[in-house]
Amino acid sequence: MFNNNEIIGRPPSATTFTWNNIGLSNWLTAANWTPALDAPPNGASQAVFGDVVDRNSASSVIVDSDVTVASIQFNSANTYAAVGVASVNMMAG
Repeated sequence: MFNNNEIIGRPPSATTFTWNNIGLSNWLTAANWTPALDAPPNGASQAVFGDVVDRNSASSVIVDSDVTVASIQFNSANTYAAVGVASVNMMAG
């Protein structure tokens, strides 16, 4: 369920990760996310692609191993692209 670009109803224990990289970089690199924990978003986590991308740039996220997240939020009017040989999947809820 959505409310003003915010996703409602995800589990309270889920971690929200926000993409912080402009340009081409790998989903599996923890430093590309805030917070930069030991692992990138996977499982019950939410992945947020926000306004780090501006009108003069774009961001491509390399997905070279399958990942599954609880939700993905795009909170930018600018372009993100997921590229690679693997899949980004949503958890059944």
